[in-house]
Amino acid sequence: MTVYKINRPFDEFYTFTIKNAELGSKMPKYSPKFRAQPRLDQWVKPNAEFYAGDTYAHDKPRIPDITTWVTGNLVLNKKAFDILGEKLATSGEFLPVSVEGIDYYMLNTLKVIPKDGIDLSGATDFFDSGVNRGKINVGFDTSTLGNSVVFKTPTDHLLYSYCTEELKTLLEAHSLLGLDLEGVSAG
Repeated sequence: MTVYKINRPFDEFYTFTIKNAELGSKMPKYSPKFRAQPRLDQWVKPNAEFYAGDTYAHDKPRIPDITTWVTGNLVLNKKAFDILGEKLATSGEFLPVSVEGIDYYMLNTLKVIPKDGIDLSGATDFFDSGVNRGKINVGFDTSTLGNSVVFKTPTDHLLYSYCTEELKTLLEAHSLLGLDLEGVSAG
């Protein structure tokens, strides 16, 4: 089964953001490092926005159904949440967010693939601007995921989310737009 790294196509859709000042004012103990730890008990619904990034390539706004924020956490509009919410709940917890008064749902991914589900035999270190971003060319054994369709890995410092073929199929079947899925391994 193929595993996919979840990316967002900056040139195709508006980018989702929550300003740090907004988070700090509503949650003084907030830390931008999610580290796959529960946050729902301290979360206060922040205001967020979509904007056209520097590489956005369209004349009119294109707001995604599903996108990512900061460390790969998924952000879903109501349509995507209604379709995927139950399935994604096996991978984490949903944190409420408001965009211009409209409810969105951010998946705080809590599922981290266990070490016995990671194949490092072909892995190499990846550096970006001199910073070690973790390992690439990593293989995953999806049988270690249970029912989870989204997960993170310590091999890239929990910076990205990954998904199984099952989530990819659901996205395609329901025409949910906003993600770019990059095939990374089979197992």
